Amino acid sequence: MEQNKEEAVGVPRLQFEAEDPQSDQVSQQPQNDVDDEDGWHDLTLKWETEQIKYLGVNITKDLSKIYNSVYGMFKMERITFIKRLQFDIFSEIWGKWKHYIQLRRPDLV
Repeated sequence: MEQNKEEAVGVPRLQFEAEDPQSDQVSQQPQNDVDDEDGWHDLTLKWETEQIKYLGVNITKDLSKIYNSVYGMFKMERITFIKRLQFDIFSEIWGKWKHYIQLRRPDLV
């Protein structure tokens, strides 16, 4: 009953192996634990984590370089287009205003 309740909740049960198949004594090491005598498993996991971290940084840097090289031109072109458009609008307004001033007060221009 207790085993069914734990499985129903989703708690995994650790499988223990007996030191001697003939005895009823159970070892305290679960089967799914990694046999790590010299610390190699921890070292490998740490190295993989560091590699992924640095790889992520390199990917981020490379993506920013790609973005700047591809979209940087378009961004600058867009800014110059907006400035040119503003200048065109301003010059058009100024031209009309200047024409109006020339008609009304030719001595000012």
